Parts: sequence; C-alpha cells; structure tokens
Amino acid sequence: GITRVVTSTADCGPGSLREALGNAEDDDTVDARGIAGTILLTSGPLQLSTSATVLGPGPAVLSVSGGSTTHVLEISGAEVTVRGFTITGGSSIGNGGGIRIGSAAGSEIVLEDC
Repeated sequence: GITRVVTSTADCGPGSLREALGNAEDDDTVDARGIAGTILLTSGPLQLSTSATVLGPGPAVLSVSGGSTTHVLEISGAEVTVRGFTITGGSSIGNGGGIRIGSAAGSEIVLEDC
C-alpha cells in the first residue's frame, strides 16, 4: 500500500482526513501525524471500507469530533487500525456513538493510543 498524508484539519477537501480515507485502498496508511487540533465533522461520519491503518499524532494532539450530530467513524467490511487520536462528540442517533461497525463480513477495528 501507499501512504496518504493528511495536511488539513478541514472536514473535507484537499489534504483532509475525509479525502484520504475516501481514496484509501487495502493496505494503505493514512498519516495525520503532521496536524494538530480538532477535525469537526460537518458532512457526516468518516467512512472506511478498505483495510487501512490510520495514524494520528496522539490523543492529546488531534481530536476528531462528530459535533454531537453524527458518529465519527463508520467501518464496513474492512479491518482498520486507528492509532493516536481522540474520538469525541459522537452521536448515537442512528446507532454508533463514536464508532459504528457495520455488519458486513470482515468489519473490525483495532484502537491503539486513542
């Protein structure tokens, strides 16, 4: 896989976590270790359906917030590792809270340093 670097804390657009996750393919790494602050999701949850590793700079440095209106991550049919984030502000409306794991075969998440 390749490394997709996140350069922005914007919800979407070039360099965003959403864009990197949307472009990720199996065995890719999404690297957000170079940014700090809070990514406030205003376009719904971050969705990942490919098996990838998502790296952040640490839970004290970078947060991803659902803004109390959506869950933060939605995993479907993928084995995902997430390391180095705070996941906050998730809403359980429609199921999920911080993370929603779909019922598709192979849906799995490993959280480290979150």
